[in-house]
Amino acid sequence: MSAPSFSSFAPTFGSFPDLEEEEHKKEDPLRKPSRKEEPKEERSERSKHRHRDRSRDRHKERSRSRERRRKEKDRHKEKDRHKEKKRLRHGNDEDEKHKQEEDRQTKSGMSYESGAPGLYIVDKTGDHMNVVYGGLHAGDIPRYRRVGYGSILGLPLNLKIVTRGTGGRVLEVAPNGRRPVTRYIESRSYALLTTSRTKQLLPSKVQDNEADQNLDFIRLPGHKEKPSDEPLSTYRSIHTFKGENAEGGSDMSVSEEDQEEEDSSEEEEDSMPRTAQQQALADLEVALQKNPTSIPTWLSLMEHTLKTAPPSGKISLARARAEIKISVLERAMRTHQKNKTSVQFRILWLNAGSEIWDGEKLEYQWEQAVKELAINNPDREDAKLMWDEWLRWRISSAGRGTRGTANVEGVVEDAVRVMGNVDGELAKIKTLWRTAVVLKDAGFHERAMALFQAQVELTFHCPKRVQSEPLSTRLGTLEEFWDAEVSRVGEPNAGGWHSWEEMGKPEADIPISEDALASSSMDVDKPTDPYVRWILDEIRLGEKSTMPKRADEATEDPFATVLFTDVRPLLVDIHTNEGKHALRFAWLDFLGLHIPGFASYLSGNKQSHDDIWAQRHLARRSYLQRLFPSKTKGKEKAWDSYAGVIVARESVYGPVFGCVKEWSKGVFEPGEMLADTPAFWNAEDIVGVDRELVRRIFEQLRRQIGEEEFDEEWDMLAITFETACNMKSAIKLSRTILSSARDSLPLFGLHARLECSRGKVDDARRVYETALSSVDESSRGAANLWWAWAEMEWLADDDERARSIILRSAGQGSTPGPMAVLRVKRTLEDRMRSVADWKERESWACLRGLLDVLAGGTGAIEDGMRVLERYVDELGLDGVQQESALTRMVLMEWKHAAVLRRQVRRSVVRRMVQRVMEEEGGINTAILGVFLEGEKGESVWGRVRALLAEDGGDKGIVRRTWEVWLATWEKGKWEEEKERVRSSLGIAVNEDRTKASPILWRIFVEFEIRCGELKRAKGLLFRAVAECPLAKELYLLAFGPLRFVFTATELDTWGETMAERGIRLHNGLEEYVGASGRESAADTSDGESGHGEDEIELAADEYRRLAPY
Repeated sequence: MSAPSFSSFAPTFGSFPDLEEEEHKKEDPLRKPSRKEEPKEERSERSKHRHRDRSRDRHKERSRSRERRRKEKDRHKEKDRHKEKKRLRHGNDEDEKHKQEEDRQTKSGMSYESGAPGLYIVDKTGDHMNVVYGGLHAGDIPRYRRVGYGSILGLPLNLKIVTRGTGGRVLEVAPNGRRPVTRYIESRSYALLTTSRTKQLLPSKVQDNEADQNLDFIRLPGHKEKPSDEPLSTYRSIHTFKGENAEGGSDMSVSEEDQEEEDSSEEEEDSMPRTAQQQALADLEVALQKNPTSIPTWLSLMEHTLKTAPPSGKISLARARAEIKISVLERAMRTHQKNKTSVQFRILWLNAGSEIWDGEKLEYQWEQAVKELAINNPDREDAKLMWDEWLRWRISSAGRGTRGTANVEGVVEDAVRVMGNVDGELAKIKTLWRTAVVLKDAGFHERAMALFQAQVELTFHCPKRVQSEPLSTRLGTLEEFWDAEVSRVGEPNAGGWHSWEEMGKPEADIPISEDALASSSMDVDKPTDPYVRWILDEIRLGEKSTMPKRADEATEDPFATVLFTDVRPLLVDIHTNEGKHALRFAWLDFLGLHIPGFASYLSGNKQSHDDIWAQRHLARRSYLQRLFPSKTKGKEKAWDSYAGVIVARESVYGPVFGCVKEWSKGVFEPGEMLADTPAFWNAEDIVGVDRELVRRIFEQLRRQIGEEEFDEEWDMLAITFETACNMKSAIKLSRTILSSARDSLPLFGLHARLECSRGKVDDARRVYETALSSVDESSRGAANLWWAWAEMEWLADDDERARSIILRSAGQGSTPGPMAVLRVKRTLEDRMRSVADWKERESWACLRGLLDVLAGGTGAIEDGMRVLERYVDELGLDGVQQESALTRMVLMEWKHAAVLRRQVRRSVVRRMVQRVMEEEGGINTAILGVFLEGEKGESVWGRVRALLAEDGGDKGIVRRTWEVWLATWEKGKWEEEKERVRSSLGIAVNEDRTKASPILWRIFVEFEIRCGELKRAKGLLFRAVAECPLAKELYLLAFGPLRFVFTATELDTWGETMAERGIRLHNGLEEYVGASGRESAADTSDGESGHGEDEIELAADEYRRLAPY
């Protein structure tokens, strides 16, 4: 067997001539002479015949050799392709089999050359290209594999080398020599996906010619090549050595200056373009150079700069964001003096500084800001905002400040300071309301209720003989009434301060104490854990102690009796009807009846952050039950089986209008409906509210202002509350009120809505007919009543009756002729521009739009929407008027599609909703509900995800809570949405705007408890009490739902902290625990660790055990 030729081998000594063998041939006499040694004539004759025969055969051989080479080449290609597919399919198994076959042949005596041991191959030909290129070509690999190829000594045999780095310094190994697919998991790929730098295709600076314009591809500039005179066939075209220039000399080099100029020119031509963020920052810098006092531009610059540190739930990142804010804001305030005096800039700067500065510096900066921007400039429009933010900071820093605000008494002093420096009755009422909320959160329910009682007596029941006296004189007279301990407003049989004086100041009857009756209800089935017993009694006593006790009542609690001196500093003088009406509303909201938009109405400023304390109803247990699913089961199946066929499970959605309700005050009237749910209160909204107390307040403060508009709204709220309690009693109350107010059109409209809501449409028609039979268009409330009647008929699918009502409202007959319709349209358009009251104008505009909708056709609903859009744009509406009109427009479109089931293009609905959301800022939950209805059933929730994204917008408590509720809107999606909710709440508790809200912290802790993450909830609770030091309900969670993740020592420390911060406790914790109780509680306090002091050691041991993994 002849040895095969391997052209890829380097030349060996066998390829050179053997000189000794040549000498031996010359010395042999018996050797036959070779052809070269023959005479010249013989060789010449023989060569003639040979040349003729060879020339004839050469042509045949050439044709056959070309065909043979082509077939051989195709066969080798096919063979290599087959081997490659087989290798990719079976890995290195074929190589291993090939090696085993060679070893078997070697052991059996087979060799490539006789005498060779069979372990090597001799190549006598060699590859002449090795001399030209200086080494083997990468593709000419010998067709054999070494024994143990790819293995590394010391590693398992299944780990093989897959790649070698440059110089053999880097090796990559993988099981069985198979390279892992790291396209989506390696860090480099993740870095490319998350990088903010992008490459763009820029147009060429050279003018394109006509030929380039017709191409179907984009020309990319190539690298500039240095001119070279050397041919490409030389070896210099393969390797370029340092120090050689284009001329080929090693001593001739380009100068450094020329090289730098060439590099700079190349950088200018091939420089990377700016990213979108960099371009935005550059544009903002240019805008600030032109107008350095533009506050929106500075805020936009700060927002774009903060994108380098996106919002997250990590505390460290919140500190980094605070440093960025401080840097931008300090630069803004240094740029211009006007920026330094901006209240908005100063508040943002101080809130960011609270993350970094110490307590003394923070307090000094706040006092300086209040002095410069509020005290020295009391006439500023935003001075109230400065005082509001200062009070918010004082409440959140109670117990940590250096000036002595260690308990609620310090908060009361701060509130008195604010009331003395702000102007306006609404601002003072808001401060009084906020102080009462702080007192109630800290456990002082009686004092908070007494504050409202005293203020209402002073405002509504002041005797005539002292009404013209100064406030101090009236307060002295009121103290006499207070010390008499007669029934006050809100209590049974209360006649008021003026009635007490008119009756000759009679003595009070001592009421029966409820403490003895309530104490016996918890004597049975008490738990053995003393901490659990304590919290159950604490919650029970807190719910019972709503009204202040008298000094003669049998009570051991010193805080149950409220003296007049405890509330006197907080009382303010209110004279206007608007202020009196706002005081009644504030008391209702304090009692748990949330009035949407009322807090924003009192502030009069969209930049105010009153929602962090005014939305207290969202943290009640009844609302928490509706925010989260009742049972957090595992992930449900995404498919169903019908008749053996697997189909996707049908999506089931809840109502689009959930438990979170918020919009501007005046958008909806009491008694209006959103689909099947009231716009104000339903039975679930009043769970936990003292119904008898609310009824007494509605009755005792009825008709106390004297202005028809305010008194009608108060009566409508009373009927709406009674509707949530019981429909029959609400109808009875409505008839009673109507009997004494027969000319009130709003009350007639509310009564008609009640009849319609319980299914009696004919009775509702009779009410509307009776109310509108003898009124004209100028009567107050007539337009609203016409619109309510026409809408009722339209939703009842009676278009003809609705059209006739619209014609009657414009003074035309009920015959819908073409000319009559044109005259009605003209009349309605005139009224919606000329009427003084904005709510009346809106009703006329709605009637005009509904008339186009009733005309029918494919684009009828769009025509009606354009009427309302034109109404908003032509009159230039803004604020609550704009929000109300746009809300009516969107709801009309939603009712047309969802209630009446009529055709409407989703693109039209989406366009309308997006415009309204941009206009009103995304806090109108009615608009958000319509938005969800438009996205229901879509396969891709891109727009919903964009709405939930953290884009740097100002999301308040309402928006955050609505996003939590959204996780339960689609049934079975809770498990998928939990991480999104956790991320959203984590970002919220780190934001300056919402981190001081006990409402948000309560929702976040409840969320973790519902998810079963008690350890995480415990960590959140420590952060919560640090940000909200006077929120008693947060402290009580450690003794209730989180009892078994707190040790007895921690609970004792928890109780001491509550006492130090001045939180009111009905019973001392030591009375329940004691020495024996603490020992028994320690045995069950922490089932995992056993002892609280050993938790850190046990956690450290666990970390060390898991260290290698």
